[in-house]
Amino acid sequence: MSAHSQTSTTQAIIAAADSLLASLGSKPQTENQADWMLFRHCRAGHGDDIALCFDDQTFSYREVADAAASTADWLRSLGVVQGDSVVLVLPDCPVLAALYFAVVSVGAIAIILNPALPPEDLFYIAQLSAAKVAICDRAVFERVNPLRHLKGMIAVKHADLSWRGSSEILDSVGLRQNSDYTVCDGADLPAFGLLTSGSTGRPKLIVHRHRDILFGYLGFALPVLALDKSDRLICAAKMTTGYGLGSSLLMPFLAGASSVLVSDPPGPAIFQAIGMHRCTLLLAQPRLLAEALDVGALTSSMQSIRLVITGGEPLGASLVSRWGEVCKSELLDAYGNTEVGFLYISNRQGSTRQGSIGQPIAGVDVEIVDETIQRVLPGELGRLRVRGPSVISEYRGRPEATREHFKNGWFQTSDLASRDSDGYVYLHGRSDQFIKLGCGDWVNPNEVEMVLRRDWRVKDCAVIGAPDDVGLTILKAVVVTGSNVDRPVDVAAELASLVRKEWPAEGFKHLAIVEFVDDLPKTAAGKLDRSKLFPQSMTEFSYKC
Repeated sequence: MSAHSQTSTTQAIIAAADSLLASLGSKPQTENQADWMLFRHCRAGHGDDIALCFDDQTFSYREVADAAASTADWLRSLGVVQGDSVVLVLPDCPVLAALYFAVVSVGAIAIILNPALPPEDLFYIAQLSAAKVAICDRAVFERVNPLRHLKGMIAVKHADLSWRGSSEILDSVGLRQNSDYTVCDGADLPAFGLLTSGSTGRPKLIVHRHRDILFGYLGFALPVLALDKSDRLICAAKMTTGYGLGSSLLMPFLAGASSVLVSDPPGPAIFQAIGMHRCTLLLAQPRLLAEALDVGALTSSMQSIRLVITGGEPLGASLVSRWGEVCKSELLDAYGNTEVGFLYISNRQGSTRQGSIGQPIAGVDVEIVDETIQRVLPGELGRLRVRGPSVISEYRGRPEATREHFKNGWFQTSDLASRDSDGYVYLHGRSDQFIKLGCGDWVNPNEVEMVLRRDWRVKDCAVIGAPDDVGLTILKAVVVTGSNVDRPVDVAAELASLVRKEWPAEGFKHLAIVEFVDDLPKTAAGKLDRSKLFPQSMTEFSYKC
C-alpha cells in the first residue's frame, strides 16, 4: 500500500471513530469509555442484557453499571480527580471490570497490574504513576498494603472477586442503584495504563487514551471477528495485557456483547468456562491450544466456538494441522503490541496464509526496515515498525527506551519480520534474542523452535545459547513434551536430527543438547521468560573460531 493510500485509510478510520462516537449518544456523555461501553446500554434499555459471566454466575450491564457508579462516587469522596492514577491489582473478575469503569468515569487512569508481579515492580509502577489509590485482591493484600506509605497515596483497599453475597464491592463502598451516570468528558484523556511483559528487563508503563480502542474496534473487532451483541467472548490473556483488556472488556462492551472471565491461570478452567457459557469467540495463545489438544479437552467444549484467534507467540504448523483434525472452528493467527493497544496484523477468515501473522488492519501503517530505517524488499528480513492513530508516543519515565523505540510517529518493535509481495507478514523472532556462535554466526532461536514444533511430541520449547564444559557457546533446546510421550532419550536424538535435516549445511544451527523439562519459565504476563533460561548473557561467552 502506498504512503498516500495508507494515509487516506488512516484518516478514514479516524473519521469513522468520530462518527462512531457521535452515534453513541449526545455530548458530553459520549467521550468516556465508561459511558460508551457501559452506561449507554442502561440508558438505551439494554441494562438487563448479560455483560459478564464468571464461574456459574452472570452479571447484567445494569449490575456492573451500579457497581461502577457507586465506586466512582467513593473515589470522588476521597478526592480522586481527573488525571490521578488508581492502581488495580486483581485477577480477571467482575470486580475488576466494575473498578475499571469506576476509575475511568471520574477521569482517572486505571493502572492494571498483575497480582503475580514482584513487590519491587509493584512499588516501582505505583511510584512512577503517582498513584492515589490502590485496590487489590484480598489474597495479595499483605503484599500491596505497604504501598500506603508512598507519597500521595490516599488509600489501599481490598476487594473480593465478586460482590455477590454481600452488599459491598469494597469494605468502604455500599452498592446502590443508579440512573444518573456522571462521567468526566474527554476522548483524548488518558484512560488506562498497562505494562510491557518485562521479558527483556524492568516493565515499562504504557498509557492509552479513551478513544484509542475505537480504532481497534473498527479495524479488528468488526471486520475480523465480526463481533456483535450476540457473541460471548472469552480470552485466555489476562486484562493486565493489551490483548486481554481489549478482548475481555473493552471491545465486547462496545458491541454490547457478553464477556466470560476466568480468574484462574489459563488451562482447563478456560475450556470449562467455554462449555458452561457456550462461548462463540476464543482468543488465546497457541500454547493453551497445544495443552488442550494434549489432554483431549477440546472436542466437547468447543462446539459453540465459531472462530479462534491466536496471538502472543508463534503458531506452529503442526498445531494448525492437529487443530483441524479436532475442531471445526477456523483458527487465525494475529499480532499486536501493548504500545498500539490491540491486535493490528491478522489473518482473515477464508484467506489465511500458513506461517504468516496476516496483513495489517485498516488504519495502521506497517513497515519492515533495515538498520538505516529504509524499507526492505519483499522476502527480506528487517525490524517491524508501525504507526497509527492509537500508537503511544512514550514510555512513562523511560526516556532512553522512548528514544530507541519511538521516532517520527513510528513505534519500532524489537521483532524481526519479513513481508511477501501480497502484504502478508511473517515473524522471525526478536532482534534482542539472537544467539551468536562461532566466528560471527548468528542463530535466530525462533526459526529452530518452529522446526521443533512441527513434531507432534513437542508441546512447548525454547532454544537458547548455553556454555559447554569449557565455557564455549553451544545451541541447546529446552523442550516440554506431551504427557503421553515416552523414551525421552530417543526423542532427543530424533528432535536433534529433525533440525539437522532442516539445515544440513549450516552446522551452527544444529542442536548440541536437547533437555526435557516439565514447564518453561513465564513472565507475569504469561510469556516465555528467556532470561531465566540463560546462565549468563551470551555476549560473555567465548566463541568457537
